Amino acid sequence: MRRMVVGVATMAVLGAAGYFAIRPSVGIRRNARAESKPPVLTPATSKAEPTPAEIFASQGREGLTAAVENYKGIIAKSPDNVAAYSALGSAYMLLGKVDEAENTLKEGIARCPSPKPGTKVELLKDAVHLRTNLANLCMAKGDFPRAQALLEEVVAISPADAAAHNNLANAFVLQGKFDLAGPQYDLATALQADNPETWCNWGTMLYHANRMSEAEAKFRKAIALNKDGAKYYYWLGRVLRKQGRIGAAIKAEETARVTDTKMVEPWLELGAIYVQINELKEAESYLRGALTLDKENLEGTVNLARVLLLTKDKSNVLEAALLFRKAVELTGEKDVNLLTQMADTYALGEFYEQAEEALQKALVVAREQKLSALDREVLLQHLQEYKLLQQKPEAAAKGVPTPVTAEGAEGLLPSEESSNPYDVPENARRDLPAAKALPPGAIGAGDRR
Repeated sequence: MRRMVVGVATMAVLGAAGYFAIRPSVGIRRNARAESKPPVLTPATSKAEPTPAEIFASQGREGLTAAVENYKGIIAKSPDNVAAYSALGSAYMLLGKVDEAENTLKEGIARCPSPKPGTKVELLKDAVHLRTNLANLCMAKGDFPRAQALLEEVVAISPADAAAHNNLANAFVLQGKFDLAGPQYDLATALQADNPETWCNWGTMLYHANRMSEAEAKFRKAIALNKDGAKYYYWLGRVLRKQGRIGAAIKAEETARVTDTKMVEPWLELGAIYVQINELKEAESYLRGALTLDKENLEGTVNLARVLLLTKDKSNVLEAALLFRKAVELTGEKDVNLLTQMADTYALGEFYEQAEEALQKALVVAREQKLSALDREVLLQHLQEYKLLQQKPEAAAKGVPTPVTAEGAEGLLPSEESSNPYDVPENARRDLPAAKALPPGAIGAGDRR
């Protein structure tokens, strides 16, 4: 029978292949659950003509607010000035006023004549800008089909625009339509071969399609075009780790880390790599470094908690529990699995009152989210265990259910690959470079290595 959560006794017996397996780093958005994230892709703009958004980008909030009033005045005097709608929509987007931006861009598109042979170049540019901005807004809201439709219109209007093909490819990727995205990236790079962002986007798509050799070639092309692009080294490192080339992966991630000292992703990836090769102290140090850069990073918080438990050092249990508590707060106390992990960690440290409190919350969330009766029954069973442990710990220990297998714990620890995504060849550690020191002030840098 499949179980969603794991009991107290399970905590002490499951290793890296089960309960505490760290999820591989996923290059999407770092503060959300990795399995729910689309890839991070970079929209492109025409190299020859900057968009209104690019023009406004350096003006700051005060300048943007003034621009809004300016273009509202222009539209009031000339309601058919579609260029003003494009500029106003861009300003609203940069101010974070999503509804106003969407309504403005839709109005601009409605007033913009349908492009046809002989249409003025300026009107074509306005049509492209309006649709591209609205498509970006749709992608930000998760309406990928609508974004795709708008970008297909852009490609039809401006078929020789590399940015249009890149953006359409991105829309396909975000819907999992990799077979349609590839030809668009191919066209984009054929039209503009010197744009490293397009090569990186293409490589990201190939990575998620599990076509690692091709992905590696695209990231190396991006690096050749821009050797200061930290994210290109970061993605190359991820590909190399997937291929089992651990030493080369570490070198790539270290290059990314040094190239952009404020980028948190390489620290997270290095933490995952060192867990993979069972270098837990190194993993802990890099994850602490990640949290120095981004104290509210969910992935770093959860993975550091799991690494501390993997060390099997009883003195680390309380800190791990507090890290899980922080992760629960970051997710708005709405993640049943994190609440359960926090409860089990508190119970492992014999903080049974806090364990019971966490599991009570998990049960409330399970009801709200309408989880299965079996899942709720398991939560109730563990809640009774914690209550019993508070009264008679010795007697309760005998009543803890037989630990489940790693496979049975998969509902608690969702993985994009397997219950143990870190399998590597036995000789994978032979070419490891020496680990770099953490920056001054990194959490735990002085006493954890």
